[in-house]
Amino acid sequence: MKKLISIALIALLSTSVMFAKPKKVKAPKLVTIDLPKTNMLLLDNFEDGNYWYGVGNSWDQWGSHNLSLTATTSSDWGTDGPTSLKCTNEPAGANTSKQATWCCNSPIETDLSAYNWCAVDVYNPGTDNYNLSIAVQNGDDWAWDQSPAILVEPGAKTVLFDLSAFPDAHLANVFCFMIQSIDIETEATLVYFDNFRLFE
Repeated sequence: MKKLISIALIALLSTSVMFAKPKKVKAPKLVTIDLPKTNMLLLDNFEDGNYWYGVGNSWDQWGSHNLSLTATTSSDWGTDGPTSLKCTNEPAGANTSKQATWCCNSPIETDLSAYNWCAVDVYNPGTDNYNLSIAVQNGDDWAWDQSPAILVEPGAKTVLFDLSAFPDAHLANVFCFMIQSIDIETEATLVYFDNFRLFE
């Protein structure tokens, strides 16, 4: 009888472990910065689904292999609501492109010519750094513009990208809005984004 009770307890404990809720990521407190006091457009806070993807090998025919893998919504961490964009990439070896790009081909607004800044909340849970920049490609002549890169060390912080040098003509009909890691020198493979905001 004792043996049967022991087996039943083990089975019960195993089942409860299998169905236990996954623990949320314990991110450090978000380090915020002063943002422009101008009109703001919320581009995406990932509370209404996912319109982003990792480039992966889809651009290989036009150049070197992009290291991005996935872009999925996640409730691990979030700043504007519980959901954020969880992005993964291959580690950057010496002989790689050292670039990972995550794209949105259906931004909520395609005429971004009025905006000079993009703020995004970033959580880097690893021990290595990311060099992040914003890039856009328009739908007329496929012109590409990208902001200067900002070093994002481990932790959670709001980052502000300068878009003021992007020509208005290129921003008037944006087909693809991107965040990317360029010149990756580390083995970082996971980063979260939330609360993309554009400021005039």
